[in-house]
Amino acid sequence: MRQQHFFTDIQQAKTDLDWQPQYDLVSGLKDSFQHDYLASGRDQSEIDFSLDDEILGKI
Repeated sequence: MRQQHFFTDIQQAKTDLDWQPQYDLVSGLKDSFQHDYLASGRDQSEIDFSLDDEILGKI
């Protein structure tokens, strides 16, 4: 699983839509890992870092 950095805030969805999340952060990450990443078999496939290498080669 490739590490990625991103930031998000659900406050506007909670306020504007009167929405509440179904999962907290840790539970959501665990669920996604088990039901998306592992279930799709991506943990068994080769990771293609060629785009990363190309980007790093430009800096």
